[in-house]
Amino acid sequence: MKSFLFYIIIVALALSFSVPISCAQNGEWTKRGLLHFEKAFFKRTPNKLKADTKKEYELAEKYFKKAIEANPKNVEPYLYLARTYFVQKKYRLAARVYKQALQIAPDRKDIYLKLASAFEMAGDYQDAIRTLEILKQMETDERAMAILNDLIEKLKKRANAEQNPGENEDKE
Repeated sequence: MKSFLFYIIIVALALSFSVPISCAQNGEWTKRGLLHFEKAFFKRTPNKLKADTKKEYELAEKYFKKAIEANPKNVEPYLYLARTYFVQKKYRLAARVYKQALQIAPDRKDIYLKLASAFEMAGDYQDAIRTLEILKQMETDERAMAILNDLIEKLKKRANAEQNPGENEDKE
């Protein structure tokens, strides 16, 4: 069962990678990483070329890591690396990198949402809930608060359902 949060992140990923990246802003390593990510995500994956896709993602990871090494204060390569892990279903690695990104940019609400999604997809519902609670404290918009409250309640239900399987099933 795919989660609502998962679909939000997939759309955000697709949109964020369709934006042109300035070489001066993100560096040559990031630019190369994005080139390989885009090859894997947009060209290879839909055609089911698994070996080529895996190689492109590995190259993307390599270049994003080099970009981080070259400028560890630039949050963007961290976000790209985390997204690369996320689309490969390496959710715990993605979460680890999103946490590093938050060390650099603790006011970026989008990173909290992505971190919560990575936790959720990894099955770490309590961490996802805690992350959304932090985001909720930062939020001032009432509609966004309502959405966050809804997401938190859904995660609590999923966590409870996994801890107590069959509890909500009809008794015959």
